[in-house]
Formats: sequence, C-alpha cells, structure tokens
Amino acid sequence: VSNHVDSYYWDVLKSDWFWFCPNPDCSMVYYENKNRIYFLKEEVKTKVFQKEKSVERPVCYCLSVRDIDIRREIFEKKCCDSLEKIQEYTKAGTGRWCPITNPSGKCCKEYLQELVNDLLNEKPPYQVYGTLKRMAQTKNNEQLRIKKDEKILYVEGMHCDGCAVTVKSVLEELGIKVKEADYKTGKIRIEGEITDKKKIAETISEVGYQLVDIQE
Repeated sequence: VSNHVDSYYWDVLKSDWFWFCPNPDCSMVYYENKNRIYFLKEEVKTKVFQKEKSVERPVCYCLSVRDIDIRREIFEKKCCDSLEKIQEYTKAGTGRWCPITNPSGKCCKEYLQELVNDLLNEKPPYQVYGTLKRMAQTKNNEQLRIKKDEKILYVEGMHCDGCAVTVKSVLEELGIKVKEADYKTGKIRIEGEITDKKKIAETISEVGYQLVDIQE
C-alpha cells in the first residue's frame, strides 16, 4: 500500500494487512476495517487497472504495458490472436515484481486473459450496473418482508463484500445494530429506532458511500 499512496499517508498505515477491492464500480481501493483505514481511488497515486476505463490504463505494471498497447497489437498491427502472442509481442504478464508494482499485489495474469479475450471478441471488458438500479428492482416488494422493529437503509456505491463490511462497521460504531448488509441490492437492514438521520448519512459519506433513502 505504501508504494501506491502518497507518503503523506504513511503515518496511518497501522495495519500489516490491507484488503484490495477490484470491483470497477467501487470507489474504494484499499481498506482495513479494524482501524477504519480506507483509501479511495483519488487517494491512490497509481492508476488501478480495475478502476480505470481509459485505454491509457496500465495493464502490466512490471513492464509498462498499457491497454492501448495491447489494442494496437490486435487491431492495428493484427499480429496477435491469443494471449500467448500478446505476451510474446508486449511481454505483458512476464514480469517478476508484481507484489510491489501492481496495486493489487498480484500478477496482471489475473485479468490479462479476460482482457485479451474481450478485445478479440470486440466487446467491452466491463458492464456497469448501478446500485440504484438494483435497489429499484427490489424496493417495491421490500415492505412486505420488513419487520415492525426493523428499518432499511439504501446506500449508493457498495459494489463488493468489503464495501458492505465497511458500512456495517461504521454504523455499529454509532451504536446501530446491523442485521444484514447486502451490497448487491444496496440494502442495510437495521434494528431499533433511528435518532439522528443526518449523523448516519454523514458517517456513511465519510467512508465513500451515500445514504439515499431510509425505509421505516
């Protein structure tokens, strides 16, 4: 983590272990819930392949291969029709310093094959599904299942289990009992009364998400 965030943040790297979020829709890159340390995309100085949509995004960090370099081999030079050919011509995925150079701490081979396949099939490597859209699909039927002493917070921006754990953690620090946190639907199911909606919204916002509705 210290290789990819500004030295200004080094004094808060209290943990020996951080989790990495690879979801392209999620604004969080690194998180460590025990000490509430979170690094959002704008706080990470290295461009993260999974978080970028530009063709200038890095693919192989060890050997400086970008998305556009692979596209040129396939679409302009027309010399590559497989992962093996891409590696032969660009050297992507053949480096040895991934734990340090790649923000994920892993080798680009983890996503390189998928990227090459998507380009060969001429389709976008990612499809974006908004949290609000998922919420709209489930909210109409939710009232039928909600218990008398429960409430549901609808949170925008959760895209992985790490996001859900983060929101759950900060709410519990406010003394709120969280029964369920589901990033797929954007729902946080809580128990008991809500005394300060503004404080809840501000707390969720501080870790990179947005409270958009409360169903009581």
